[in-house]
Parts: sequence; structure tokens; C-alpha cells
Amino acid sequence: NKPILCCCSFAVLLGTILLTSCSRANQNCQHAFDERDWALDNHAQVINDNRGKKDIDIGIKDILEEIRDYSSVNVVVIDTGAEGYNGRDFYNGDNSIFDSYYYDYHGTYICNIIAKVSPNAQIICNKFMEGTNGNIDKAYDAMKDAVDNGADIINCSWCSNEYSKKIDTLIKNNPNVLFVCSAGNSLINLDEYNVYPASYKYNNVISVIAIDNNGDLYQFSGYGKSATLAAPGKDILVNLPDGDLGFIDGTSASAAFVSSAASIIKGKYPDLSAEEIKKALVENVVELDTINGKCESNGVINIQRALEGAEKIIENKN
Repeated sequence: NKPILCCCSFAVLLGTILLTSCSRANQNCQHAFDERDWALDNHAQVINDNRGKKDIDIGIKDILEEIRDYSSVNVVVIDTGAEGYNGRDFYNGDNSIFDSYYYDYHGTYICNIIAKVSPNAQIICNKFMEGTNGNIDKAYDAMKDAVDNGADIINCSWCSNEYSKKIDTLIKNNPNVLFVCSAGNSLINLDEYNVYPASYKYNNVISVIAIDNNGDLYQFSGYGKSATLAAPGKDILVNLPDGDLGFIDGTSASAAFVSSAASIIKGKYPDLSAEEIKKALVENVVELDTINGKCESNGVINIQRALEGAEKIIENKN
């Protein structure tokens, strides 16, 4: 098994608490903001000694009530295993996708971010790695299974320098599926070096860079005009296995926020194609001088604005 990079760095474990934000078994999520959860509501609070800039967040706080009623959307997380979720284990060849805290915490918090932000998401976790051990062939198997079983959105919070013709063809041949991918955490310029699957250049692929609570590029984030847009990825409050709470850094979380945003848009406007959902997200970012030139859109996702953009796309089609 070749190393696959989970696009996160685990910062600090805050202790054991009950997971109050969502019931993972049935995906019924009730938004419960924690003061430290700046990605959902940044009002210039201090996070780990860093004061944020007001409204540098994902733009969801004013629309919480309405999004609870959106249609269900199938989101498949291709990752390590995850506690409390269903799926298939392509790493071990069984259906027991959660095998240990240490090896499967990454997939757990990715799923929990999506569940917390997008209550309409029906989340499946297909496991193809443990920790950073995995291979591209197993990743393909997990992604192919997701496509074959009706995924609307596939979240890939990992990266590799290994090109896969099979994955390339899978993405190309399924333009109805949106692939949301981390841009990596090695400070790589994606205009000069490829990071897969983020570097597959199709209209149904979104490559996500990470910013902090001031809108600055996360110090290790991948970047470049080949990347699509930004999302929060520094000092992100996450729910871990065993009810633990922690802070993490990295584009893994950033991708999960974008998958959540895409799920919300798809839930309100189910007839939108993957390309149209991407268009709504890209054209309605909040542009930031701090990341000008660091991604195609020069901005961070804003779910409320993206929903307004999606409505205009629908109107123009009619």
C-alpha cells in the first residue's frame, strides 16, 4: 500500500464530550453552534489565540431554518472508516468500516462536518485506507461503488501524486456526480504540480484550498489558479470518535465544507447538474484580497449567496 495523504494535521484533543450537534445513526442534524466553531459563525471571536475577521465563514448562519427542509442528497465520503456511519470497507474487504480510533478518526470527523452543516445529506463512508495506508486502486473501487450506488456528491479529503487512468475515466464518464477534492497540505502550487484527485480537470471536479479565520491562506495549503475556491481549514472544531472534540487544520475539512454546501444547493434545487452546482459556488464566493491569485475564484464559499446564484441559474434555464 502506497501512502495516501489525509489532508489534515491533527492539532489538539479538547476532551470527551457528547456529540450534540447531530445524531450520526440517522443523520438527523440539529445545528448547535459552539462559540469556537468559527467556520459556521465568525463574529471575530478568538480561536486558539487568533482573533478572526467577522463574517469570514461559510455563510450559513442566516439560513439555518430553511435548509432543514431540503430534499435528501446522497453524499459519499471516500476516506478512512468512520464511527457511526454505514458504507463498505475496501481496505479490509468487509462492511465494518470503523476499526479503530487511531486509523479511522479522519473519516469520522469528515462525515461529522458534513452532517453538522448539511442536515439533508444522506452520508455513506466508503473506506479505502487506514491512517495514511491505502492505494489508488482501492480508492477507485470505493469511488466506483459510490457512483454505481447513486452518489450525488463524492468527498475526497485526501491526495496522492499518483495519476490513475481509471479514476480519470470514472470522473469524466459521470458528469452528473460532483467530486469535491482537497488541494493538499504541502504548500504545493497546483499550477506546477499535480495533486490527485484535485488535479483532474473536469467541470464536475472542485479543488479546495484552506483559509484561516482571518481569510489568510492556511500556511500549508495547496494553492494555484488550478484550484477552484477556498473554505475554512485552520483551527476547525470537529467531532471525533468516542464523543471527543478537537481542533484540526488542513484542506480535508475545507473539502468537507464544500461538499456540505453542494449538498445544500442540490437539496433545494435537485435538477441542477454537478457543473451548475459548481458554477453557483464559484460565481458567488466572497472574494478576498488575501487569496487573490491563490485559486480560480479568488474567494471563499458562501452558502447563502450560492443558493441565490443557483436560483438565478434555474431562472435562466426557464
